[in-house]
Amino acid sequence: MATFSIVSRVFNKPPVRAMHTPRQGSARLTADDEDHVQRLAVSIRLSDIRSEKNAPADAEQPVEYCCPGEHQPVSEAVHLGRMAAGWAACRQCHWKTTDLPGTSFGRRDTIRRTESGVRGNYLNAIDRFRAAQLASIFSAHLNSVAAAEAAEMHLPAAPFPDASANRAASNGVMIPKATFVIGCDDRHGSADLMSGVISAVLQNGCDVIAVGQTSAAAIQYQMRRRPKAAAAMFVTGSGSPSGDVGLDVFDSCGRAISVPWQKFGVTVTTAARISHETSLRQTPPSVRDRLTHPAGTSATELHLPPLNDANRTPMLRTGRACGCIESVALEDDYLTWLSSWWPNQVRETVVVIAENPHTFRRLHRISAAFGSNLQLLPCRTGSEPFRRIATTFEIADDDRCLTVTSRKGRLLSGPEICSWLNSDTTFSGSHLTAHTTNHSQRILLVDAASPDSGHSQETICDAAALTGRILKALPSARFPLPQ
Repeated sequence: MATFSIVSRVFNKPPVRAMHTPRQGSARLTADDEDHVQRLAVSIRLSDIRSEKNAPADAEQPVEYCCPGEHQPVSEAVHLGRMAAGWAACRQCHWKTTDLPGTSFGRRDTIRRTESGVRGNYLNAIDRFRAAQLASIFSAHLNSVAAAEAAEMHLPAAPFPDASANRAASNGVMIPKATFVIGCDDRHGSADLMSGVISAVLQNGCDVIAVGQTSAAAIQYQMRRRPKAAAAMFVTGSGSPSGDVGLDVFDSCGRAISVPWQKFGVTVTTAARISHETSLRQTPPSVRDRLTHPAGTSATELHLPPLNDANRTPMLRTGRACGCIESVALEDDYLTWLSSWWPNQVRETVVVIAENPHTFRRLHRISAAFGSNLQLLPCRTGSEPFRRIATTFEIADDDRCLTVTSRKGRLLSGPEICSWLNSDTTFSGSHLTAHTTNHSQRILLVDAASPDSGHSQETICDAAALTGRILKALPSARFPLPQ
């Protein structure tokens, strides 16, 4: 009985009672025997521990996943679900590369760099404060560029209300006062972000021309009417999935404004993103196969510095003086200018698809007297009956991009359209030339004799105006439109 008690005490188990009684006359254990039994039990326990450590590595053991920033482990199902949903912390996950190689995220709660600006998921990536931070970076950069140009040319700038607070410390040149044209589209959250953008630009001492809800081509028209404007800031989400919104910054010619992001504490990274053409029907049924589906093109992501938690406002002020704001009724003036590009009547049947609601309303007013020859549609759904009998003009959501499809269903390229327009005598006689861009399918109309422009030439990037000009050139063209 003493032997069972000693062994149980070594193994931290309760003593086991013997099922039989000792025989009469049996000898009891001495102290040396108890010490020997205790040493034997300890050696057995140590051998068990060594065998557990030397167990084969391929033995199946449960894996505990712990997401970055969390302290409680999650199950494999939660881990796979978060990876599939594009959880923000999954990019720093320890098991992302070892357990699931090549994972592509369907949604990223980060700010992405685009052709003309930035994009991000509304509220998750870009809210009013982040939009103000981005606008502050853009305005501060353009202010520094204007100051450098003024210092090189030794030209005085426009007077400030507080001129003493806006002089450069190095050479005493007054910092110029930049002017920005700011507007937004009708997407959810655009008006909210625009309020933060206007506040940040005014705080940086810049003037603001607010045009309200409009389109990209209309705000570029306002830029051409304001030669002294530095750039246009357009809050939009065109060209991005639903729920995304961002900020496009461009000059009067539609060129994007480049910013040295690292100068303002912004970290720039490149990450893979999933292609929009990938559908759920094309993905394999297995969860792991869906997660390891090949990614699409790469995206440049911007990681902004943290905001000041005290007042949640960006601290990028170039002076103590605030700017002035001017509200402009843009729609009527732009509609009058746009009508001058369209003919009085359309002789052949054409289909015009305008995805932007602002563009659709404008063209509906312009084409009211055209009769049934012009079919104006808000989307592609109702255009199938006219595909083989009419030329189709499709104006994208970004109303600076135009796609032309011939009656035979062939998509006309940008160089083809430009060559056809430049061969028209009425078109070339009006000092207009058509050019295509290298990085996109946009077509630029260059007017070298614009009387109301302060520049030597006027560059127009407007799909609605281009559509009207093509329809105006159809009756008098030397050659028919390519088919």
